[in-house]
Amino acid sequence: MKRLLACVAMLWATVAAAQYPDKPVKLVVPFAPGGNIDFIARTLQSKLSEYLGVSVVIDNRPGAGGILGATYAARQPADGYTLLLANTGVIVIYPAIYKQLSYDPLKDFVPVARATTNELVAVVNPGVPARDLKEFIAYSKSSGGKISAAVAGVGSSQHFAMEMVKRSAGVDMLMVPYKASVPALNDVLGGQVQFMVDAPPVVQSFVQTGRLRALAVTGSKRLATLPNVPTFTEAGLPGIDATGFQGFLAPAGTPDAIVNTVSRAVLKALQQPEVIQQLRGQGLEPAGMDARAFNAFVHTEAPKWANLAKAANIKAD
Repeated sequence: MKRLLACVAMLWATVAAAQYPDKPVKLVVPFAPGGNIDFIARTLQSKLSEYLGVSVVIDNRPGAGGILGATYAARQPADGYTLLLANTGVIVIYPAIYKQLSYDPLKDFVPVARATTNELVAVVNPGVPARDLKEFIAYSKSSGGKISAAVAGVGSSQHFAMEMVKRSAGVDMLMVPYKASVPALNDVLGGQVQFMVDAPPVVQSFVQTGRLRALAVTGSKRLATLPNVPTFTEAGLPGIDATGFQGFLAPAGTPDAIVNTVSRAVLKALQQPEVIQQLRGQGLEPAGMDARAFNAFVHTEAPKWANLAKAANIKAD
């Protein structure tokens, strides 16, 4: 009887995969509109719809730094009709900083495709009397810990980058946690908070219009879209390595044929000139990986960030 049920299940999965997709696909974005992940989703949305042959509907489910949306996605049927677009924090950092997490990224999901990587940009409100990173560090030290720093998501790559800056520069700042990038950004723009580190799509336009002052970018080279902003190493503070990544996941148990179908659509979308232009225009680097390569990458990244969390003593509860 068990063998019969297993055969029926296998037959159903085969039939479902052969017909996939025959209805709209929901893409869960576990962050509010306007952030890094949301931008990537909306940039790829039309191409994914075209290549899959059905509508791809973006479902923003913000909360708890991406945890609520990821938990929701993990509990959906493993049929390819619910996908998750997540980032470094959701996929590999949170297991290292939460004692209890409502989902397991390595057990509850199957990697589908890596989409992009990004560096981060350190910015201040223009009212801060510091023209560059060295001046900001000096100003922070002289302020006696009165400088406040907006953290978009506890345990996010932004949070890790902030801790790296604090530790490397030897400065003390008041860390102000936010649920997402947009409210953090709004308070920096308004002057309630002075400093933040976030992804280019979040801060870049405000730097270009003078509403924020960029001090440095992570990574080994400058951003093409912000060529006058030095890397942290160029600015005199080496070792700030917080490159993030973004990728698609599906609930565990999703048939390989469906995973590969979505993976091919993502990789094809990432090869289109207009998509490349839009992503790079926001400081994101198209960095596609198929399901197998992305799975290997995730299992390599997880211990890397866990070691950083331990070294910096970053805990979320």
